[in-house]
Amino acid sequence: MLIAASVGSLVVGFEIAYRDLPGNGLLKKIDRKVRYVATGGPERLDNGEINTTLLRLVADVGIVDVEGESLGSWFSQRGGGLTSFGSEVLLLPYDGQIRAARSGRDIWETGLRVPDNNREAYRSLIDDPAFDNFHIAAEQLRYNDILHYQSDVGRGLIASYTEFHPDELCFTNTLAKLDVPQAAQSIADIRADARDWKVLYRSSPCLPLKDRDFAIEGNIAGGRLAFVAPSTILMTMGDFHFDSMRPSGNSIAQDPDADYGKLQAIDVITGSVRTISSGHRNAQGITVDANGDVFLVEHGPQGGDELNRVREGENYGWPLESYGIAYSNNQLPEAASFGRHESFAAPELAWVPSVGVSGLTTIDGFHEAWDGDLLASSLTGQSLFRIRFEHGKFAYSEPIAMNTRIRYVHQHTTGEIVLWTDNGN
Repeated sequence: MLIAASVGSLVVGFEIAYRDLPGNGLLKKIDRKVRYVATGGPERLDNGEINTTLLRLVADVGIVDVEGESLGSWFSQRGGGLTSFGSEVLLLPYDGQIRAARSGRDIWETGLRVPDNNREAYRSLIDDPAFDNFHIAAEQLRYNDILHYQSDVGRGLIASYTEFHPDELCFTNTLAKLDVPQAAQSIADIRADARDWKVLYRSSPCLPLKDRDFAIEGNIAGGRLAFVAPSTILMTMGDFHFDSMRPSGNSIAQDPDADYGKLQAIDVITGSVRTISSGHRNAQGITVDANGDVFLVEHGPQGGDELNRVREGENYGWPLESYGIAYSNNQLPEAASFGRHESFAAPELAWVPSVGVSGLTTIDGFHEAWDGDLLASSLTGQSLFRIRFEHGKFAYSEPIAMNTRIRYVHQHTTGEIVLWTDNGN
């Protein structure tokens, strides 16, 4: 969906999530082989208008039919990312087939296939008796983001995805790079298969499958990308629910020897990696503003979604501190305070209750009334949030109701704002 200033109709779905409630272990055993189904699937969007405080937005809506799991499955078609390639928008969705768009009526499959994340090998565990005690959900093995970068040192596409390693029975967040000729004008000029990509980075350590909740919780992978010239990729790293709220895991976000729950910087030329910040739960959006400031939006637990301004070397507290609480409605197991943020780097803004904040972009060249603001998207909140800073301090956040789960928000090179929703718009 492309939005211009002068964005369509969407639908409400629902999610089912396991909570830490008495007796839920039995429910999980019963539900091992059963899909979560949302009744009465989402409606498609239409072109339309949305009024905001300062502007009226006009939407140009297209539909992408993604191959794979049924649209009724509550984890189907979730994930994916957007980037710009000249005048074209690129979409990397659930099935790993990159699409391109010039408008809502001009969407096509490109000649690009991304690396295999071994979803079929992971799906095969469903029928293996050795894994009867594991909840294997192939939809959780996701492609998380795509990024086109171009600078004096090179040009390429970066794909971010959660990768299953069948020989070791573990998984990583992985980055792969596809070199692109500097002179390429259109994505239609480029073809590639999985073997043409070079793996640039795999997270460490390779995480074991979990026997509680989902064996791989890819909805908590992070994996969002931003580029800082001339050669740095910033990548958010979720903790995959290896935290003190789960008996099967420790607080990996506070482990200096683990890449998870961190913001990582990877050099596309040398492959070198360094940790920028720690104590993150599940950062689903990242942007770099005109001043070079890095902002993240991340999911809290029950309550406490955050917008953080990232400063190198800082610890943002998860899971030792949060405005949110455990899903049992109790204090976080390791937290020194209950629903407070006092000892670690504090967010610039928090959403309480949670809105399922999902994406983030910096607005520039859209309209003078919005330029310089941040724009965040949300899942359960089914809204956009326009966030204003003045003199370096938070001023306000304007909610813009969209009535659908927005997975990603991106500003295109044309100035238009592009959204990717969980119902394929």
